[in-house]
Amino acid sequence: MESRGRRVHSIEKAIRLLDCFWEADSPLSLHELEQRTGWAKSTIHGLLATMLDSAVVEQNPTDGKYRLGYHLFELGSAVRQGWSVPELCRPHLRAMAARLGESVHLARLSGDEFLLLFYGYHDKDQIRERIRALCAAMQESVAVLPSGSELHISISGGVAWYPEDGRDIETLKKYADFAMYQVKHSTKGQMKDFDIGVYNQEAYIARTRREFHQLISEERMYYYFQPIFSAQTGRVHAYEALMRSDLPTLRSPATIMKLAREQGALYEIERLTFRKALEEFDNLRSKNLVDRQALIFINSIASVSLRREDSEYMDQRWHELRRQMVIEITEEEEMNREALETKRHAPGFSGMFALDDYGSGYSNEGSLLELAPRFIKVDISIIRGIDSDPDKQQILRNVVRYAQPRSMQIIAEGVETAAEMRTVIDLGADLLQGYFLARPAAVPDPIAPEAAEIIRAI
Repeated sequence: MESRGRRVHSIEKAIRLLDCFWEADSPLSLHELEQRTGWAKSTIHGLLATMLDSAVVEQNPTDGKYRLGYHLFELGSAVRQGWSVPELCRPHLRAMAARLGESVHLARLSGDEFLLLFYGYHDKDQIRERIRALCAAMQESVAVLPSGSELHISISGGVAWYPEDGRDIETLKKYADFAMYQVKHSTKGQMKDFDIGVYNQEAYIARTRREFHQLISEERMYYYFQPIFSAQTGRVHAYEALMRSDLPTLRSPATIMKLAREQGALYEIERLTFRKALEEFDNLRSKNLVDRQALIFINSIASVSLRREDSEYMDQRWHELRRQMVIEITEEEEMNREALETKRHAPGFSGMFALDDYGSGYSNEGSLLELAPRFIKVDISIIRGIDSDPDKQQILRNVVRYAQPRSMQIIAEGVETAAEMRTVIDLGADLLQGYFLARPAAVPDPIAPEAAEIIRAI
């Protein structure tokens, strides 16, 4: 009880000292504070030392006088109405002092944030009970504002446990702070234990965002190329450029695209995709590592089109290659007519489109009519297991029947077995792409011997 009594007495003195500053019209010296309070210089000096550490008061280095610094609580509206912070905070500070008791250290971090260190307890339940009592006391304490309305203060807090969450004070503070902000961003007025799983997830998300900005600023993407083969001859007809990154959290192109949408960076990805894919493919052509007559398929974002100056730059640099370029539009997003027309009339573009992932995205028939593609890439979800699925076979027959009289070519993508390959050829697919024939690579491989043998046998 003596410890609690001393703590309450100390807080009462701190409140009285704050009153002195609020009543004064100018900064106060140590001597002036002695006169106003009647206390010993050592008592005032000890209180001021704590207040200086907490930024409650500031000291002028020139004359050594003290004045109020950062407010204990963010109660600006009440202060502007003529009420002092000590008057408003007194009931809440008393409630806090009355409930803390022994084996608790209290320190103000900044603004309305405090740090409580509980020590010497036998188990967590004892500490949780103290925290519940403190929260209840703060809820019950009331300050009446000048308008007559009541001001209630609730506590939002995070709890980190020693030694489970950390073995040093800085780690425990960091984790408790993280847990507190989880509360503030969800339901205020609660206490929440630190969760390492949530922390790691948040840290991972923050890291992916940092690495995404790094990917854009440093152009940390490169391209692999996967061949597309003729179903009749087995020769390479085209190569698809597939995005890759060496940044640890951005291995998946789907992750990159998700972040690009979130960060409003779709245009940057579109521009880098075309420039890097053309640059790297042109380098392979110059070294005769790919068929020079083959087309290059480049994935494009349906809702984005390059600015005129970017298209003109690419046409000037890769004029010949752009006439062999096929723009591949995915069905994962809705078609944007204005962006589509801009792509169609871009300088030097061949005019060839491919509709990607047919059978998996938005309205397929509408996309076919809108895009009028030269190539239709039937999605892997249709191709996988097609040799034993009559419904999938019928879907492929239907699209082949639609495409042939319109001079459109069907690409079966995601072919992974010999049985799938034989079936799609029998059903009329013109071109083949998939791991069974050749995997994506920085320098693409020729057709796999087993796949070549199937075509020869047919």
